Amino acid sequence: MSKEIRVRYLDVEESINEIEQSSQSFDTELLQQLNGENVLDVRDQLERINQELTEIGEMYKEVLNMNNEAVKTSVQGLEAQDVQLSGQMRIK
Repeated sequence: MSKEIRVRYLDVEESINEIEQSSQSFDTELLQQLNGENVLDVRDQLERINQELTEIGEMYKEVLNMNNEAVKTSVQGLEAQDVQLSGQMRIK
């Protein structure tokens, strides 16, 4: 019993493009400025948390981009194999 796997390449590419656009609009900077006069420990903690969130957000975007590139490479490989196999089938 054989089962056919179909990849809708355009749908995959559209999804990757949507993810890339979403990651570009992902704002990683939450608190830009706190009152200059505020010297409370809370201010320092908020700045530290903001910095950590910014770093995590940037790492997330980087991982997301790496994942998208891996998906693109996989899809291109699948598409190339698909073309090669269909060409071989036509020859026979």
